[in-house]
Amino acid sequence: MWDINSGEELAILESHSAPVLSIAISSDSKTIASAGSDQTIKLWDVDSRQLLRTLSGNDGWVWSVAISPDGNTLVSGGEDGTIRIWSLVLNQISLEQGIGNRESGIGGRVSSKLVGWAKTVWFQ
Repeated sequence: MWDINSGEELAILESHSAPVLSIAISSDSKTIASAGSDQTIKLWDVDSRQLLRTLSGNDGWVWSVAISPDGNTLVSGGEDGTIRIWSLVLNQISLEQGIGNRESGIGGRVSSKLVGWAKTVWFQ
């Protein structure tokens, strides 16, 4: 973590066993989600710089994450061609939908706009 104004390094958040591929920050700036090629998503407390929890359940690299504006939901997309909607309140996957394989373009395309309407998405 760096101070954006001074460029000073504030902390190194280490827990992933392989490279981090995506980072999201909650709208209240209190939580960071990091996703990586170790097939996990890590949630961090910004103030204490401590690992809060690890979300597991991906079958492959997690390429993208986004946190909902209320901080209760996280959406991830990855190498296995599956979008996962996570309840951060219940600490579990609330919806899992395969949308194709690695070449289908899921990686890098989860955005905060998707998180905003994720609870009403109809998958066909």
